[in-house]
Amino acid sequence: MRLLLGYAAQQCSGLTSWRRDSEHVQKAFVFGGMNARSGVTSALLVHGGWTGVEDILTGTDNFFQAFEPAADPAGLVEKLGERFEIMQANIKKWSVGSPIQAALDGIEILRKEHPFAPGDVEEVTVHLATDEANIVNNREIPGICLQHMVAVMLLDKTVTFRSTPRQPRE
Repeated sequence: MRLLLGYAAQQCSGLTSWRRDSEHVQKAFVFGGMNARSGVTSALLVHGGWTGVEDILTGTDNFFQAFEPAADPAGLVEKLGERFEIMQANIKKWSVGSPIQAALDGIEILRKEHPFAPGDVEEVTVHLATDEANIVNNREIPGICLQHMVAVMLLDKTVTFRSTPRQPRE
């Protein structure tokens, strides 16, 4: 029941309590699963004949008033057919916290250009912005612990979803 209340609260209030989830599962629901589910549910409702407000972008209590009253709605169609926002998307190659992506990319590139074995590595230094380092520095969750995932990359020569267990490796 407590988990049910946690998920229900996330869906109706925009809380950031998912940050306290030590297994990092609720974040995936909040940032991906909930949105995907809501889109599919909306399409199914409309397909089923449900009615409602037909233009949520104008009129009283519209989307812009709720989220950005100073927004310029014309921006929605600016360069329509020319600019495709999907091209601005960040694709996570590795199943780890976002601030770790570049470090793993760097190891992959170094290994391709100058092959080396894990035993050849004496030390690894990774520089991150302070706000990003706070997210991934020595975290208890392996998939968002920079030190753990760099070690996995060095040992396994790749990182997969199975490389990021909920419990650290021995």
